[in-house]
Formats: sequence, C-alpha cells, structure tokens
Amino acid sequence: MRFLLGYGSCGIAAGAAAVAEALETALAGSGHALEKVGCNGLCFAEPLMQYIDDEGRDHYYGRLDARSAASVAARLLAGEVPEENLLSEEELDALAWELNILWYDVGANIDTKRDVIKNSDLVYRRLGTKWAVESVIKSYFGDGYITEWFEYGGQPGRFRVYTANPSVSEERYGEFLNLLEKIKRASAKFDGLYITLTGQMPLYAGMAVHQSGRERYEIGATL
Repeated sequence: MRFLLGYGSCGIAAGAAAVAEALETALAGSGHALEKVGCNGLCFAEPLMQYIDDEGRDHYYGRLDARSAASVAARLLAGEVPEENLLSEEELDALAWELNILWYDVGANIDTKRDVIKNSDLVYRRLGTKWAVESVIKSYFGDGYITEWFEYGGQPGRFRVYTANPSVSEERYGEFLNLLEKIKRASAKFDGLYITLTGQMPLYAGMAVHQSGRERYEIGATL
C-alpha cells in the first residue's frame, strides 16, 4: 500500500502543501508514509494523489484539499475504496494518454476505463503474457481466459480465447481483435475465439406402469 502525492510546481500552486500535511497526519501511526513525487502531466487535476493497493493496482484521486484528502486516506486505510474525488471521465482519458496505455479505448464506459487504468502498470510489467491478455479481456468484456497450444493439441505458439460474452463474436469482434494485437506476444498466433455458454434449466423425470393380461373363456357344453 502506497500513497503518492504530486508535488511538482503545478501541484504546489494548487495547494499540495496543505494536502500533504493533511495526508501525513492521516497516515501517522499506520505504518505508511506519504511519498511526494513529480507531476504526471495532469496539472489541471492537481492536487493529485495516486494510491497503489496491496495488489499493485492504481487508484487516482484529484482536485484534493486538506479535508477531502484526510477523508480519502482514512477510508483507504480502513479497507474501503471511496468514490469521492475520483477522476472524471475527461481526466481519465487525459491520464491514459499521459501513461501511454496502448490498449485504452476512449469509447469505453467509465467503469471500464477506471479498471483499465487501475491495472495498467501490472499489465505493462507482464505485456505479452497470458496474464496480461486475460486481464485486458476481463476489463473490457467481463469474462475470458486463454488456453495455449499444448493444452488443446494445437500447433506451437498458438492460443485460443474463451469467453461467455456472446457480443465479442458479434458487434465487438473488431474491437476484440484490435485489443488483442496490442497486448499479445508478437510471435503468438491467435487460433480462434470460442463462446462458452452456461445456463440452468429444470429437469423432470417420470415413470409409467402398464399392466396387461390374457384370459380365455370357452362357451358351450361338453357331450
């Protein structure tokens, strides 16, 4: 868990000194220290704090003042993820450009954008790996996993993608392929997309019994 505050000239001019004091007070005794860093390019959203959680994901809080900074820090320390002072959609787009997130889609919804940015550092560290591809697929499509060639008896260097989201094979297939090219290993060859559908339905069982017999009657007299 890390707390990083933009402390460049733009941040200081926007009030970062007061925010730093409030954050240092909020973090006192928690075992975490405030780190003062340079500007990340989002001058118009200063004072800006980057919070890195225990899983290594990035959360950004902008336009902070002493009061909001103390509140956000206290809630983060309590294990919450506060929504106050989160970056707006316009600010997220600008941040993604500054961070050079190649797989960022400005046309995505805001929740997807937040998730892509949260995981961007982790994906960059593992770019080209199975983990990175699965992470980005899940951010955009909600579900998906990869099987490599040796898991299904394919040709070396190939892989398949499985998802339960049918829209990937319909109107979003072009978007999917575009993202895939940006995050997969250059030498890896895409071997196909497979839609896995699951569901529940009632199952009924029944049994019928049929009985039959045969009887013989003779009518007449014996002479």
